[in-house]
Amino acid sequence: MPTTVRSINAFRLVGTCYPAEWADATGSHQYSLNLTPAELVGLLEAVDALIRPYVRPIRQGAPDGSAIVHMSLRAFLNPDVYGNSGRQK
Repeated sequence: MPTTVRSINAFRLVGTCYPAEWADATGSHQYSLNLTPAELVGLLEAVDALIRPYVRPIRQGAPDGSAIVHMSLRAFLNPDVYGNSGRQK
């Protein structure tokens, strides 16, 4: 089982034990985007630029109350629409 799936399942089991402020801050989003390959590259670069300053090995002097948060982002052609061919069904 991939790490992200394990992390999500583990959080579902114990997340209610976490402080309310962390439960309230937790989010899960899923989108179906209509993009060109160049737009996807640009979007991923923009998201990376937003997130990178918070990455644990990079961030120095995180404020009190900070905690390690799992965040993942995946972007790929939807196999339900394109199957194995890479072309729309």
